[in-house]
Amino acid sequence: NGKQRILSTICNLEELCGGAVEQLEIAWAHLWKMRREAE
Repeated sequence: NGKQRILSTICNLEELCGGAVEQLEIAWAHLWKMRREAE
């Protein structure tokens, strides 16, 4: 996965990366939901 590879390059700590990925997924899902409701 390209997105995860970029994130893992940015952060060295695996735990930090895992949390960052999880936060991104939640944020994207939230944005997507709001965008669909706005249509």
